[in-house]
Amino acid sequence: MVIVTCFAWEAKDPYCLNTRSAIQETLNTHFPTWTGFLKRKPDYDLWFYLIAKKGVTTLAVKGPDISRRHKEYVYGIYLPEVIADVHEYLDLVFAGIGQVLAGFGVSADAVAQMKQECKAKLGLNAAS
Repeated sequence: MVIVTCFAWEAKDPYCLNTRSAIQETLNTHFPTWTGFLKRKPDYDLWFYLIAKKGVTTLAVKGPDISRRHKEYVYGIYLPEVIADVHEYLDLVFAGIGQVLAGFGVSADAVAQMKQECKAKLGLNAAS
């Protein structure tokens, strides 16, 4: 299972509340196809922390933190403090997720498809 959680440190994340569920739902729909992850850790969950932090200017991905006790792989996706709109927000989130998933053999095309599906769930123009 994939879990998406949002954190903000001295910065605002105006898009998380309205997008987190759609992101998580989209990722969980595709999770069974991520054989690169599932072959390594079939009984582990994958967590993405979407982090808004003051002073961050570019996308950064940190992790994994691995908890054998809780059977979790945890990645932090640090988002820039300034984001123009929800489209840019989703582009950044899925760019970070794509960096993680590439390490498990998930293609950039598959991540792009997930992003478009998420935008469609949110009622956003798929061409954006």
